[in-house]
Amino acid sequence: MLSRKTLIGLTYALSAYVFWGLAPIYWKQLGAVLPLAVASYRIFFGFLFMFIFSLFRKPSPFRQLKHFKSKQW
Repeated sequence: MLSRKTLIGLTYALSAYVFWGLAPIYWKQLGAVLPLAVASYRIFFGFLFMFIFSLFRKPSPFRQLKHFKSKQW
């Protein structure tokens, strides 16, 4: 019987092989899209995802900002 860690490792390996096999199809479809558009979407949705993700963290970094006071030098 395989251990839990071994099964997780095999799942990750299988996922990587499937992704590696399907990636050329994805990149072929992106040939018609400008690289700047791809980069812009990745940046925008990356920030959006991280903002939403950080709202649900305990403690939320954005909730702590209201208590932030800058030091006077």
